[in-house]
Amino acid sequence: MSIGEFLIALRRRRALVVVLLLLPLVAAVVFSLVRGKTYEATAQAFVSTPSSVAAPDQVVQGSQFAQTRAESYALLARTETVTGPAITSLGLKLTPQQLAREISTSVTLDTVIIDITVEDTSAQRAADIANAVGKQLVSAVGTLEAQSGATSPVAVTIVQPATAPTSPAGPGWLLVLGLGLVAGLALAVCGALVAESLAASRARAVPAGTSLRGEGAPRETRAGSGS
Repeated sequence: MSIGEFLIALRRRRALVVVLLLLPLVAAVVFSLVRGKTYEATAQAFVSTPSSVAAPDQVVQGSQFAQTRAESYALLARTETVTGPAITSLGLKLTPQQLAREISTSVTLDTVIIDITVEDTSAQRAADIANAVGKQLVSAVGTLEAQSGATSPVAVTIVQPATAPTSPAGPGWLLVLGLGLVAGLALAVCGALVAESLAASRARAVPAGTSLRGEGAPRETRAGSGS
C-alpha cells in the first residue's frame, strides 16, 4: 500500500479513526484523575557485622553474612513485627496489612544497604512512615538476633533518614496524555487498515457482476400465462 492509498484509507475510515484515537486519550485522562498525586520517601539502612572481626577470611565471611541478612531484613520491614509498632508510634488509622502495601523494600546489588520506600498521598506522612519503619526495623533486628541471649551478630543502622519529597512520584499528567496519544494513533491506524482489509476481502468474495447490495443479482422472470 502506497502512502497515497494509506491516506485515502484513513480518510475513508475517519469515523473509526477518531473513535479509536480518543479511546486511549480518555482512558489516560481518567487514569490521571483517579490516581491522584502520590509521594515517595526513602530511608536507607546499613547492615554491618561486629568491627572486632579482623582476619581477612572472617571479613569476607562477615560481608557475605551481612548481605544475606540484608535480604531477610528487607522482607522483615514489611511484616507486622515492624509495621505494627510503626503504626502505634505514629498513631495511624491503618492495619499492618494496609501499611505494608504502602511499603516497598530493596537491597542495592552487592551491598548491605536496604532502601525502605513508602508511597503515600501526603509527602510528609510518607517520610514519617519511612523513618518509623526504619526505626522499628532496627529494634526488631536487635531483638530477634539476640533472642538466644548472645550479642547480636549484626547491627542495622539508619544511615539516610527519609525527607519529605517536593514533587509527586510517578509519571506526570503530560507524559500520561502523551502515551495515550501514541497508543491512540497506533490503534487508529491498525483499526483503519484492518477495516480496509476486511472490506477488500468481502469485495473479492462477491461474484463478478454482482454488487455488494445485490443490485446485480439475476432476477427470475415469471412467464405470463396464455389464454
